[in-house]
Amino acid sequence: VLEDAHGARTTVTIGADGKLASVTFLQQGAPVTLALSDYRNTKGVWMPFRIAASAGGQTVMDVTMTSCDVNVPIDEAVYTIPEN
Repeated sequence: VLEDAHGARTTVTIGADGKLASVTFLQQGAPVTLALSDYRNTKGVWMPFRIAASAGGQTVMDVTMTSCDVNVPIDEAVYTIPEN
């Protein structure tokens, strides 16, 4: 359990394989759990290819990635703020 300076708590669960299994925190006073699974080695970085969020016992989001690129070059123009 992690606690910030304001007393907000986050519960982190590590699986038997040493990977992050879940994170639970309060969102507007209700517990939200993110469950991470289907870890795959992507160029030396273990990434969860499935992330499911539940609140109040119901799944509110379930994302499955089909691919993941890590350490790819990023065009510096992405960080330029438009003048308008």
